[in-house]
Amino acid sequence: MKYKLILLSLLSITLTACLNLVTKRYDGPKKPNSAIAILYNRATTSPVHIYKVDSKGIAAPIMSWNGPKGIKEIHLLPEVHTVSGFVHEGGETRHFSIKFKFKAGKKYEIDFENTLDYKLLAFVKVLK
Repeated sequence: MKYKLILLSLLSITLTACLNLVTKRYDGPKKPNSAIAILYNRATTSPVHIYKVDSKGIAAPIMSWNGPKGIKEIHLLPEVHTVSGFVHEGGETRHFSIKFKFKAGKKYEIDFENTLDYKLLAFVKVLK
């Protein structure tokens, strides 16, 4: 019985950690989506990984045996933010830092292109 209780406690903690895929980068209570900007961190399906917003670290989402873990949505106040991260593609890792004015009620992600001289061009993409 004691082992079942310990197992259930561990399972509860694990499920809570897996479901916590959102972080808000502002103080106070949660605001409605119409009052904030949402930046998606799609590191589980894209080579773009966000690790910092306004010099505060972000736990990057990773794929594990039981699905994605880490931060997938970053809730921001509508203002200028600096987003830092890296792109891992073709065995290379290239870092970026973007300063962008995010607007309330909009959804965003970071995308990238390779220039002809194989430099990284990272940019903020507005989602529909």
